[in-house]
Amino acid sequence: MRKLIASVFFFVAAASGLLLFSKNNKPKSTEKKTEPETATGAMGVLGLINSSSILDEILKEVTTMSGSTSGKRGIRNNNPGNIRLGANWQGMREVQDDGAFVQFVDAKYGIRAMTRILDNYKKRGVKTVEQIINTWAPPVENNTQSYVNSVMKKTGWPSFYIPEKSRGDYLPLIKAIIFHENGEQPYSDLTIVEGIGMA
Repeated sequence: MRKLIASVFFFVAAASGLLLFSKNNKPKSTEKKTEPETATGAMGVLGLINSSSILDEILKEVTTMSGSTSGKRGIRNNNPGNIRLGANWQGMREVQDDGAFVQFVDAKYGIRAMTRILDNYKKRGVKTVEQIINTWAPPVENNTQSYVNSVMKKTGWPSFYIPEKSRGDYLPLIKAIIFHENGEQPYSDLTIVEGIGMA
């Protein structure tokens, strides 16, 4: 555990150093064919990290690296967006025994998949918070308005707000979706940012 915590501190320090360097010096895997296509958009993801809660982030990172003990299905499956089976996503477990939802080898792959879905939505003209949640959780099988309200409350955005990856909006959006899907959001900003950067 000491080694684990030390490695997390090292990672945080390195990320903070890179972020400081980028602020002071402005200039600068193989996908499966059936996975939805989208742009990479990984530039500047370190800028999404909120340094004000660094201790909380370290504790969350330790929990993530140690393995989740959550009883929530999405967390157990490393699929915090509760993405249904269908496409062949990168990072899927070899054995898929859930029956309905994708199971990933690591939560970062689940977050990566969420990012690619959001990017794909934008290509289809699904842009506002309300449009995104109505597509993510259709009213046919969800209380979609409650979901929209939950995301609005967590992010502080109105329903007509258009989240932009380039502004760092995917971090709070994905955190809000994870919380509503699972009743908890156990991942550090570092984990989520890494998942976004993998997309």
